[in-house]
Amino acid sequence: MAFNTLNIGRYKLGGACVGSCKIALQDAVTYTKQRVQFGKALAEFGLIKHKIAEIAIRTFTVESMVYRTAGMIDRILKSLDPQAEDSGVQMAKGIEEYAIEDSINKVYASEMLDYVVDEALQMHGGYGYIQDYAVERYYRDSRINRIWKGRTRSTVC
Repeated sequence: MAFNTLNIGRYKLGGACVGSCKIALQDAVTYTKQRVQFGKALAEFGLIKHKIAEIAIRTFTVESMVYRTAGMIDRILKSLDPQAEDSGVQMAKGIEEYAIEDSINKVYASEMLDYVVDEALQMHGGYGYIQDYAVERYYRDSRINRIWKGRTRSTVC
């Protein structure tokens, strides 16, 4: 039961990282459209366009992983009889079946969030370290995602 709680927590952490990636991406896009350097917005520079595209691709990948895992868990839980005497045991076994996927979601999503906020901070330059900009908090807070809900690297890799 404890491992299933941990597994679901790992899965949910992946979803939370997706949301955080999207917020960081939006902030980076907004900032680079407003910040002018050498007479044009940062968003017009090729390197910045590449960074934004890479963030969008990786965020889409993580989101797809989370949705796919949700579909697999949902499918197995829908196949169970909630009125059965051992429905709790069946649900636990069903959730346990996707423990590896939950761990993959946790590891990859937390790594991608770190990548995303690092790139967003890079786009903000020195302002990224100032508390007036939300990216400073994203950068600081993203690190915990690789720590909590258990270390999973050795189980996944």
